[in-house]
Amino acid sequence: MAERLQRLRKEHHFSQEQLAERLQVSRQAVSKWENGQTAPDLDNIIAMSNLYEVTTDYILIGRERSSKENGEKDRKRKSGMLCLGGGIILTLLLPLFAKLYQGWMFATEGSSYTNSLYYLTEFPMLGVTVLAAAGIVIGIWILKKE
Repeated sequence: MAERLQRLRKEHHFSQEQLAERLQVSRQAVSKWENGQTAPDLDNIIAMSNLYEVTTDYILIGRERSSKENGEKDRKRKSGMLCLGGGIILTLLLPLFAKLYQGWMFATEGSSYTNSLYYLTEFPMLGVTVLAAAGIVIGIWILKKE
C-alpha cells in the first residue's frame, strides 16, 4: 500500500506537504504512510480515493477499477464530448442560420435587418442560440464532473 500511495501522490503532482494540507494531517503522517511505518485511517483512505479518483480497493489491495466503472467513465466522457461538440458546431453554424432566416424574412415580409446577426436575439433564432450555449455549458460541466 505504501508504494501505491507514493505513486498516486506523485502522479497527481502533490508534494507530501500539499497532500497533508488537503487531508488535514501532518506531513510526517503522509511520510509514514508512504514508508509503510503506519497506515492511514479509513477517513483518509476514502479522501485519497476521491482525490486520486481510484477505488478504496485499489489503495488498500491494489485492485484496479472494474470494467463496469471504466465503461461508465467512458460513457460520461462521450456524452460530455457530444454535448460540447454539438454546441460548438451549432455555434459555428449560427451565422449561416441567421443569414438563411434573414432571407426568409425578406421573402415573406419584404424587409429585413441589414445585419443578419441581429436575428440571433429574436425568436426562433434565440432558441438556437440558447441551445448552442447550453450544449457547450453542459458539455464542459459533464467533462469537469468526471
